[in-house]
Amino acid sequence: MTLIVHSQCAYASYSRDDIPWRQDDYNANKLVKSLKGEAINGYAQIRDHRGNWHRIVMGNRQPALSCFAVWALRTLTVHAAPPITLVPVPSSRCTEFNAACAPNDMAEAVRSLAPEQVRIARLLRFVQILPRSHDGGTRNAEVLRANLTVDDPRLVTPNSRVVLVDDVNTTGGHLRACAAALRSVGVRVDMSLVAGRTVWAQEPDAFNLQPVDLEAPIAFGF
Repeated sequence: MTLIVHSQCAYASYSRDDIPWRQDDYNANKLVKSLKGEAINGYAQIRDHRGNWHRIVMGNRQPALSCFAVWALRTLTVHAAPPITLVPVPSSRCTEFNAACAPNDMAEAVRSLAPEQVRIARLLRFVQILPRSHDGGTRNAEVLRANLTVDDPRLVTPNSRVVLVDDVNTTGGHLRACAAALRSVGVRVDMSLVAGRTVWAQEPDAFNLQPVDLEAPIAFGF
């Protein structure tokens, strides 16, 4: 199987005392936190490939959503032919198919830029509320999969490219669990879009990451 993850930016998880942060590291941090609905200090100025500036501030998620949507649509244009169906990855507290959560808003922002090519299917929810990852909740894909349920797969347009959408990819557990749940009901999915990829070492360019395959075989060197 293949599950390619495209990430807009590197979400630094290393100490600023150990590795000094650059301006782009701060900008990426504020972008992701704004999308997650978390508090940010100060502001970020991010320029998209169209030349538009997005000023990200506390209390207004719209610039962050717009910034992500422009990047996401460009990525889809390069890697996925329409029609495209975006499936938001539910947070561990989403137990309703239409529950409000960050990936839903992110998917809506992308669809608003290309309503004739992109649609949304909220197919996934958890059967019970689980602790958040940063509160000690599991990132084990098998455990998460066992707690996921899928809505009617006929909501996916025939021949549509299905793409998962999430705010952060840390271990890939949530993305792999969601892909497995969709595949179990016959939905083909091999691509995902995330705003931030958690990194523990500084990337050369915080806003130019190579895609990774979460399901690629692990190579062992001897």
